Amino acid sequence: MSANYTFANYQKVVISLYAEKKTNGRLPFGPSEMTPAKLRDECIRVCQERPDDNDISTLRLFFGPGENIWSYQNIIEDGDIEKFKPLINYLRGSTKSTNTINIELLAWLIDFTPRPYSKWEIVSKTNKTEITTDRAETPIASKPQDSDNNEIEGSAEKTNYQSETAYTREEKEDVLDAVKTSNELNIPKTAFFTPPPKKPWFKRNIKQTALSLMAATTLCGGTYMVAYNGSQGCMYWTGDRYKSVPCQEKVEGATVLALDSAKLLNFRKINVPDTLTISSINNLWYTKITVDSAEFYTGSGFHPLFPEKRLKPVTPYILNKYVLNK
Repeated sequence: MSANYTFANYQKVVISLYAEKKTNGRLPFGPSEMTPAKLRDECIRVCQERPDDNDISTLRLFFGPGENIWSYQNIIEDGDIEKFKPLINYLRGSTKSTNTINIELLAWLIDFTPRPYSKWEIVSKTNKTEITTDRAETPIASKPQDSDNNEIEGSAEKTNYQSETAYTREEKEDVLDAVKTSNELNIPKTAFFTPPPKKPWFKRNIKQTALSLMAATTLCGGTYMVAYNGSQGCMYWTGDRYKSVPCQEKVEGATVLALDSAKLLNFRKINVPDTLTISSINNLWYTKITVDSAEFYTGSGFHPLFPEKRLKPVTPYILNKYVLNK
C-alpha cells in the first residue's frame, strides 16, 4: 500500500498513541474522568515540564497569541475552559469528528512526535514511512452521537486547515515571534531548552551521595531546632517567613500549622522584587495577587495566606512584566 501523508492519517496515528497510553495507564486520567478544568491543569503542567518553541504554533492556534512559550502558562490559566469541551466529547465518543487544532492539542498533551502535522508530514516523507489505514481509527469511547450537540464540528476533512502551505507559514511566523521576544529580553534560549550533558556514572553517584548528606544534615538541623526551641512542633506565617511555636499556643491574627522543617528553614517571601534577575527564572516562585501585582517566594507550594493560589516557577514573561518593566 502506498504511503499516505494526509492529516486524516496523522490524526489516526495520534489517536492510536492516545489509545496505547490509555491502555497502559500512562495518562493522568481517562476520558470518563476528564473535565475542562482537569484538561486545563494538565496543559499548565505540560507547559511547565516540557516547554518547547516548536509547540508555539499549536498553542497560538488553540489559546491565542502569546509573547513566548513561557507566557502560555498564564494564558491557559486565565483562559476560558469551555474550549476544551470539543476535544473531551471527541475522546469520549460523543462526536465522530473534531477540529484539526483539537488533534494538534492532543498530540502536544500526549507528547506525540514528530508534531505538528506539517513536521510529521516532512519527517514521514523523508523517512519514507508508510502510514496505512490499519491503525486505530475510532475515538477511545463508543457512545452514540448526540444529534443536538452543538459541538459537532463537521468532518475532519472539512475542518482541515485551508492549505498545508498556509499552515506551515503561520507556524514559522509563530516561532519567529517567540524568538524575537526572547531576544528582546536578552535571555539565552539554550539556558532553558538544552538539557545538560549526561555525567559519568561515578560523578552522578558522588552528586547523589552529596545531596543525600545535605538532606540528612538539613533534617537533623531542623529536628535540633525544634528540640532546642522547646519541642515547638508547630509554626505560623509572620508575613515573610514561618516561625516555630508550641502547638498549644495561639497566635493572634495567624493560623498555627503543623511544623514543616523545610519550609521553616528555607521558605521566604521576597520583599524587594527589584533584586530579581534573569537567574531567578525557574529558581524562584510567584503567584498573582491581583491582575497588576505578583508576589515572589523562595520555594514552591501554595500561598501561605491564600492556599487556593498555587506558586509557580518564575518565567521570562512574569519577570519582564512585574519586575523589569516596573
